[in-house]
Amino acid sequence: AMAATMTAPPPAGSGDCTALAGEWVPCRHDEWRNRNIGSHKTRARAAHTKVTYDAQGRGTGRVGELAVQYTVSRIANGQFMATAKVPLLLWSAMDGNLTLHQDGTLK
Repeated sequence: AMAATMTAPPPAGSGDCTALAGEWVPCRHDEWRNRNIGSHKTRARAAHTKVTYDAQGRGTGRVGELAVQYTVSRIANGQFMATAKVPLLLWSAMDGNLTLHQDGTLK
């Protein structure tokens, strides 16, 4: 049961998430913060850090040494709420807010 949970894809989000579809790599590394152990800024700088979203709001990727799954829902034009999970650590957060700016930067 544990292995199935760790490899199961994240559920789809809601709303039109096509604006997020594709691969995203970090920028503005010094702005990366969270309350996890370790430096999130260092994770952002890791060459392999990348998240790929599909048009249904499912995201998977690596953030530093961590494999992360995301479920994203559109709440307004360019505004999304997100849930992130790190299955290996049994960690999750449901308070993510993403903004897609006009210049194409996702914050």
